[in-house]
Amino acid sequence: MQVQQNVQMDVDGPEDGTQNVFQAKDYGVEVDFEELDEDEEENGSDAMEEKLVAAITRVQGEIDKMSVNLKAIERCVSLSSVPRTESVC
Repeated sequence: MQVQQNVQMDVDGPEDGTQNVFQAKDYGVEVDFEELDEDEEENGSDAMEEKLVAAITRVQGEIDKMSVNLKAIERCVSLSSVPRTESVC
């Protein structure tokens, strides 16, 4: 007859038996899922992920284009404050 012994596993981590909680930095971003219909909210397929990643990439591209335009406007404004005989903008 074989006797089993209660052997506890050696686990790295807190001694109180709970798992470490992942703490993400909060950048103030709040995700609004209201534009998704019920099927989209529940759909965890690879196709849905690809669709959402494509939409995010498209929007990020639009934001990047606006950023370049804003930098150009800021540069023009900073140059227009310098007294010159010619117009810079």
